[in-house]
Amino acid sequence: MSLPTRWYHGTEADPEALCREGLRADMIGHATGGFIRSPGTSQAFWFSHDPHAAGYFGCNMVAARLDLANPLDVTEEMWEAERLGKHGWIALAKARGHDAVVFHDFCDGDSVSTVAAIFAADQVLEMTPYRRYDEEADCFVHLDEAAPPPVGLRR
Repeated sequence: MSLPTRWYHGTEADPEALCREGLRADMIGHATGGFIRSPGTSQAFWFSHDPHAAGYFGCNMVAARLDLANPLDVTEEMWEAERLGKHGWIALAKARGHDAVVFHDFCDGDSVSTVAAIFAADQVLEMTPYRRYDEEADCFVHLDEAAPPPVGLRR
């Protein structure tokens, strides 16, 4: 299956600080450092190919390039047939030696997207600030110089 080359991670953390400091192993599966993620049982960092879907998990956002060398691909049909849930698929992937799970056409939050759950922080090859919520101006500020801002965001 073809995988996106650009992924997004929604967070409450400052996106520029997150890019400077990077994801740390002690953040995985916890709600520390301002991250919103699944409880500790997931043992994964979550990314979506769609910024709208990633935004459900935090008003700030980073864009990333991920190393998905051996992901377990889970289609909508597999999800419905097996009924393992996110945590069950992650456990199965780890037991089989995969480095990630990629859920295709997955509804997480309020929209459907391709979602990647990676198991190690060093699988993030590159991370750049994408957007930050400006509380004073009550709007999102687009931070990614490499791409035009989506509708409704300003530089």
